[in-house]
Amino acid sequence: VRCLAKADYAEQAAVTWERITNIVEESRTVGNDVQKAAASMMLMYGRLESHRQVANIMGVLKKFASSPRDIYPTTYAAYAQGLRMVGKPEEAKNLLKYMERHRVNPNTSIMNTLIACGSYEEGVRLFGRIPGPDEHSYNALMRVAAVKGSEEAVWIVDRLVEEMTAKNLKPTSLHWDSVLLAYLLHRPEGVAACLARREANGVPLVPTSYSYLIEHSPTAVAERYHASLPAANHYHHIALIKNYAATGDLTKAAKLVERVKGGNEPTVLGFYRRLLYVNPDMGLLRERDFE
Repeated sequence: VRCLAKADYAEQAAVTWERITNIVEESRTVGNDVQKAAASMMLMYGRLESHRQVANIMGVLKKFASSPRDIYPTTYAAYAQGLRMVGKPEEAKNLLKYMERHRVNPNTSIMNTLIACGSYEEGVRLFGRIPGPDEHSYNALMRVAAVKGSEEAVWIVDRLVEEMTAKNLKPTSLHWDSVLLAYLLHRPEGVAACLARREANGVPLVPTSYSYLIEHSPTAVAERYHASLPAANHYHHIALIKNYAATGDLTKAAKLVERVKGGNEPTVLGFYRRLLYVNPDMGLLRERDFE
């Protein structure tokens, strides 16, 4: 299940998960291996944006666990992440209340996920509850500042990078990508200086960096970034389609879909789900391409 789910082979993973649930029904226990499989399934359905399936997987665990405390914090963290990915941040935030009510201690991973589910101010409050914020905690707060913050977001992410450095936590490409996103969204004229600072710190651009640059740069610049990639993945294609959608150029978006839609079925289905999320007008593309 973990192997299939990681590759987004939803149908095959679901068949195998059903076998696991049959065993669980007989044993009435949800042990370590079962919970690892469940976590992988919830993350897969999160990527495929299926809220019902994420909830169903957790429902199986709650049904057969002898108490909420038998479900591991890492499993709750995967559930929260799945809810966040399907666009149900409020449900993810309610999970924290559920855990506290049943005296389940939320681990850092859960708190990091929940930081990304609310406003920047809510993220700051959750960040303050973490006994020892790690690199992922900082990245979660930086990202929510970039995505949901105001023009102060650039100042905030720069300050958090300095704070990490002072604590001997080395900012990685994850953190620099959050910094990049803040500049792209709130101070585009500073992107070149941001990239130069990143290079000076010895942190190269990674695939996610290019996705941000392609999605949020002016279209001509985005096309150059996209063309410069020797092996653009479907996330890069999606980023360029989002760029086209933002400017209303659905003709270019449609042509790009025709060019890149080959590949294994789960990837293509995931691609179209994300495509539809970009712009309701692309429903016309869906009707044709799904046929």
